[in-house]
Amino acid sequence: MLFVRACLIFLLSNPAVTVDAVGDGGGLRNKKPCPVAKQDGVQLPDYHPPLSHQSKQEQRRLQTDDGLLNEGKGCWGWCDGTAGDCPQYCGTGQCCRDADYRNGVPGCELAQGVVGARCGLFAGELEPLRNIGLACSGKCDNTYGSCDYCGPEGSCCRLADGNNCVPGCELAVDRWMVDGAGSQCGDFSGSAADCDGGGPPPPPAPTNTGVDTPTPSPVMATGLLNEGENCGAACDIINGAEPGNYILPP
Repeated sequence: MLFVRACLIFLLSNPAVTVDAVGDGGGLRNKKPCPVAKQDGVQLPDYHPPLSHQSKQEQRRLQTDDGLLNEGKGCWGWCDGTAGDCPQYCGTGQCCRDADYRNGVPGCELAQGVVGARCGLFAGELEPLRNIGLACSGKCDNTYGSCDYCGPEGSCCRLADGNNCVPGCELAVDRWMVDGAGSQCGDFSGSAADCDGGGPPPPPAPTNTGVDTPTPSPVMATGLLNEGENCGAACDIINGAEPGNYILPP
């Protein structure tokens, strides 16, 4: 009881504490820090209003000196499912996946090997060769030779394209990745002289030119021929003629 009476006396005699009858239902309002706390050396924290939901999101973002935000954090939803520049969440960085690097999306030139969609500084110069050894026919519209999916200097080829000297695939046989796909990206472009086998096979010679050509003399056959095959007609055995040794006529 003595403590309660002491507190009442303090409140009535201390001008720093007043009764606020006008406000949200009245009550006590402390106009300045408690003198006891100040006397004991206790530093009271400054008052801060509660953070809004948006402010909390902003505080969770990572910012570096170059303006990159949220480095290494998932970004696909924040960037509206769009790869490349994403200033609203990645700052000066980009939101990229490994697939965006492989597909040549602008701004994701350095995103090779990225797991998921992440913020990072992925913009750079396009590599001359890309997706080496990876399947490419579907990405290149089933057309073989130069293909953007394989990079500015790359080609999409099959071994058969190298054997047939398809333009852009002249070195496919020599530079083929055995463990790669059946159609793969690589540095296969060369010249016709580089082709294995010297180029595609020549067209067949015409069979009838309208000009009589001499028939080469047959070569005398030696040894047993056509063992077990019918030979009567071929050997002119007619009307029961006696068979015997037969040698192809000259």
